[in-house]
Amino acid sequence: MAEQKPLVIPIPSMGLDKYNEPIYNAPTTPFVQNMNIFPTVVKKRSGSIKLGLNLPLKGTGMEVLQHIDGLGAYHTIAMTTTNAALFNGSTKMWEVITPGVALEDCEDVWVAGSGDTIAVDATAGEYVRGSKSVKITLASAAADGDKLAYEDFSAINLTNVYVDYDSTGIQLTEISFWIKSSIALAPNAFELVVSEAANGAKTGTVDVNYSLCLTTALAADTWTFVQLTKTLTSLNAVVSVALYANATIADGTIIRIDDVRAHKIFTGTDSDRWSYGMVYDSAEFANGDAALFISNDVDKPLCYEGASGDTFKQHANDLANFTTTKELIEFWNHLIYLHHSVASKVAKGFAYADFGDCDDWTTGTFGAGILTDSIGAILRARKLKADLVVYSEESISIGKYVGDPYIFVWPTLVTDTGLFAERALYSFKDFHYFLGNDNKVYMYEGNYYLKSVGDLIEDALFQEIDALKAKYIVTGIDPMEHRVHFAFADSTASYADRSYAINYKRQPNTWEYHKFVKTIRGFSKYKNEYGWACNGPEVSGIACNATILKCNDTRTQEGGPSKITISDDGYVYQWNAAFSTEDGTNFECILDSGDVVAPSGEYLDINEFRFEAKSAIPNSTCDVRYSTDGGKTWSEKIETVTIASGDAGKWDWHVVPGEAYDFDVTARMCRFRIEQYNSGDIQIRRRSCTVGVRSAKD
Repeated sequence: MAEQKPLVIPIPSMGLDKYNEPIYNAPTTPFVQNMNIFPTVVKKRSGSIKLGLNLPLKGTGMEVLQHIDGLGAYHTIAMTTTNAALFNGSTKMWEVITPGVALEDCEDVWVAGSGDTIAVDATAGEYVRGSKSVKITLASAAADGDKLAYEDFSAINLTNVYVDYDSTGIQLTEISFWIKSSIALAPNAFELVVSEAANGAKTGTVDVNYSLCLTTALAADTWTFVQLTKTLTSLNAVVSVALYANATIADGTIIRIDDVRAHKIFTGTDSDRWSYGMVYDSAEFANGDAALFISNDVDKPLCYEGASGDTFKQHANDLANFTTTKELIEFWNHLIYLHHSVASKVAKGFAYADFGDCDDWTTGTFGAGILTDSIGAILRARKLKADLVVYSEESISIGKYVGDPYIFVWPTLVTDTGLFAERALYSFKDFHYFLGNDNKVYMYEGNYYLKSVGDLIEDALFQEIDALKAKYIVTGIDPMEHRVHFAFADSTASYADRSYAINYKRQPNTWEYHKFVKTIRGFSKYKNEYGWACNGPEVSGIACNATILKCNDTRTQEGGPSKITISDDGYVYQWNAAFSTEDGTNFECILDSGDVVAPSGEYLDINEFRFEAKSAIPNSTCDVRYSTDGGKTWSEKIETVTIASGDAGKWDWHVVPGEAYDFDVTARMCRFRIEQYNSGDIQIRRRSCTVGVRSAKD
């Protein structure tokens, strides 16, 4: 046998390297997936659970954001193509805050229609919005067509509802309500009727004199949100709402109704990005003098102040013929629209309102213009220190506040690259990360200089991105792990489902690769105001056993920030190191070594591979494989290892003997892979192998 020598394979403390030759003793790795890299250890990344009890949201998921209102209160908001929803941390429900009007808040008793018992219920968990719900207890079995209860109210015109700041009515398009039954019921068991006749009567013609809404399938003792697109163009004086049985319902059944509303849904598509920002105007806004402005470049901009019961409202202004804007931001107390419409689209244009007066676009310090020396359409604008960076398709310009008489100047400083995609950007106060359209990853700190930060991964990144789906790129932050993720879709995915992530805390920056079970349509920080524990409602029904939860030292505490995401199918997820799956689905963790290479004319003789590992979950397992062709193909697993022999949290060496598993002794190179594809945990600290060389004749 050839003389054996131990070779230390270091932890890849410098992260992922897809550019240089993968040598075993380099402090990098040619491939890592779903693992976080630290200076002395590599760990399985965080998992996730659903955030909210009434998911999915209606529409295609687009964005999640954390809004801090003018009084300092936190609001977690999810945006889809059609709706906005606010997370209620007390009830764990998402409440629709799409522009609209409350038809009946269900805070007082309705009138009995068929001799049933009607009450209001203020018991926690038995209402969704406000502090009560209407409770209907059937005194006897209800027959198809029985009116169970109704409520009259002052006339509301659904064709011209006042839901903005300037008395401009809008046409509503949907009706929604919450319903809960004590027994499971098939679809269409109830009809909710909104009528222009008193007592919820179905008088006249449906969709002309009244609107009829059928319930979806109802699980027992579970709140269900029903939101239906309806023809409301003739309902200009609705005065009542009623609930009818649309099937035979057993006596004793208890039905609860809450928060009957009409809405106008948004009309953007899955490629119409939401732009948003905080705007101050003491004359316009009552809730701390501020509001969240938001625009999808299709509908008029909307505002949300954040007071109890608020919804988004349409914001009108006196900018002539103004309709939409791709980007909006407040800068030096001026609301600025960029790439907006004034009669027609102004792709390189900007307009800003008067100082501190977001609805005055014609007097005071207002202004408008064109970025004449920029190249291509404006895509994004983000603050950087005291300036505003405007990213265009082929250039980068800077907005600088200079005061009277010009207010702002807009020099173009960079013309050799632009923004690869609208959402391929993440901004910190002092620097930005972005993907350039020259297939580079940059840090930008202002002025003329761009710092390349993606040399080790950018060739692989841009080869993987499906350029036809660049509009679905999403960039977001994981504040727990100090990573910025560039999430994207390849040719096999419809939306972003993988990412390259940069560790912005490490110097020099390091990179990782992650692949997600669920698609990523939006990232946000999430302030965990309503802290949870292993016996809280978020994990109700889940036991703290060895296969679900890993309560380690990175667990988010109450009040601490974590990451939330929204998927294309309208589910919102909270991410935390306590979870070892993505909402119950396993994800694959992989860590590869570089290649051990034999000298010229010699061949490897591998005796063993060793690694030191531990797990936060007892009896976790992982598999070991090897490759002799540079990672093109991999062996069948050569061993399944039980980490730390069931002693959770204990570091232990694990040995894989080469002779017992027939390593390919005729190879000139070999690399090793540790992988885990289960609900366990894995943390790896050290690796080594014992190798000799021999001639081909030995």
